[in-house]
Amino acid sequence: MMVFAERGIGKTWFVESLALAASAGVSVLGFEAPTPVRVLLVDGEMSSEDIQSRLIELADRLGIFHHNANLSVLAADWQPDYLPRLDTVQGQSFIGRAVDGADLVVIDNRSSLFDPEAEKDATAWQPAQDFLLSLRRRGKAVLLAHHSNRQGGARGHSKAEDAMDMVIKLSRPEGYQADEGARFLVEFTKTRGVHGQAVAPFEAHLTSSGWTLNGIEAASSHGTVSRKLVDAVRLHAEAGDGLKSAGRAVAAAGVKRAAGLAVWKDLLAAGIVKKHPGGWFVCA
Repeated sequence: MMVFAERGIGKTWFVESLALAASAGVSVLGFEAPTPVRVLLVDGEMSSEDIQSRLIELADRLGIFHHNANLSVLAADWQPDYLPRLDTVQGQSFIGRAVDGADLVVIDNRSSLFDPEAEKDATAWQPAQDFLLSLRRRGKAVLLAHHSNRQGGARGHSKAEDAMDMVIKLSRPEGYQADEGARFLVEFTKTRGVHGQAVAPFEAHLTSSGWTLNGIEAASSHGTVSRKLVDAVRLHAEAGDGLKSAGRAVAAAGVKRAAGLAVWKDLLAAGIVKKHPGGWFVCA
């Protein structure tokens, strides 16, 4: 799994929250760890003081015991010399024992812990890809943090995403104020084996009492978009002017195209809307 965002959005808060929750066997940000697992957090950038203070602060806000034996942190700032790149034999050997004892490996982040040239050259990314796939073969889950480009996508080529089961984008919501801290939209840009409401976009905000989650009103909220699509199809069918395409249904519902088409697929799969010669109609 990979999560990417612009600098300062809050992706480290996001991945550290998942690491803490997995190690404690609790739920956070809509992700659930039924039982505690062993987590290795590899940090290539932050200072030791910031890592410690953030994890303590997060544990307090999430109600997780500080001294959690399931969470191990391996940080570049704590090494006597330097932390070798993880796409090298030296780097993989360096963290080998820590990886052996982990079920989930969190890597923060791609730019600081892998070859920076691999963002431009797909061939240069191959050693990193081989390493990540080797972890999968060993039954270890991986969460990789990465940066966005100026266009809003993940920085660099897309080869890194090919083997990912899930890719998540974090971005600023409308009306964001700097004093709100970590508040962002969570969008699933790639999912494998998961669909529907489980991967609907949402807004997350880190408060003093933990994360608060809200659907993206009108633009992306699954329930709101679904209701508007169903109402539009029903009204047009009753008026004898059946909508002839998904695009027309989305336009008639007055929702954003990307969110509307995504929800439309769920309505089709559930058999809520069906098509006859006169256009789409609601059957449930």
